[in-house]
Amino acid sequence: MTSNFHLLDDWTRALLTRVRSTERAKLFGKIASELQKKNRARIRSQKNVDGSAYEPRQRERKIEKIDFIYRKTSGERSKRSLRSHHGTSDSIIGRERQGGRLKSFRRDRIVKVLSRHRISHKSAQRMMLGISRRMKRRSHPDGLTLDFGRDRALNRIASVHQFGKREAVGARQVTYPARSLLGFGAGDKELIETMIAQHLRQSA
Repeated sequence: MTSNFHLLDDWTRALLTRVRSTERAKLFGKIASELQKKNRARIRSQKNVDGSAYEPRQRERKIEKIDFIYRKTSGERSKRSLRSHHGTSDSIIGRERQGGRLKSFRRDRIVKVLSRHRISHKSAQRMMLGISRRMKRRSHPDGLTLDFGRDRALNRIASVHQFGKREAVGARQVTYPARSLLGFGAGDKELIETMIAQHLRQSA
């Protein structure tokens, strides 16, 4: 999300052009900090930019990470790790922890289960709060930016929630409703203009 002069009224833009670039960068830094706080608070309260509540989450069935020793047809044994799985009476199907490939394994060839870890449906909400904490802010003489840095995985997850997309969750595809993480909410434009006016009065 980027905020530049075009979001402000003409009179505000005209005044800002009279401020030295170094001072503008400092001012936009303060504004970015306030907008970051507001966006984080909104995510914690589970609300969209327009003030509406996030669409309620469907209760997801629990998924389970599992590590086990598997015996191949040749008799060779190897350790396998699935980041999630579901099963039938004679096999389990899941995505490998490394590579993400969907694989199936016969239960009668699982020599030993090494570990299991259940993930509750609340994990997604905790993940959203984690995303909000990793929100970055940057400022420069021409505006400011709020984003999630250069972490590709984090940006992909944020994009799924921001715009509402389909995403693999274990061995299945889930469609997530749009839940805005970044944006300008009610009163943000007025906050920006108030902070600019205060800065100009102090600098006069």
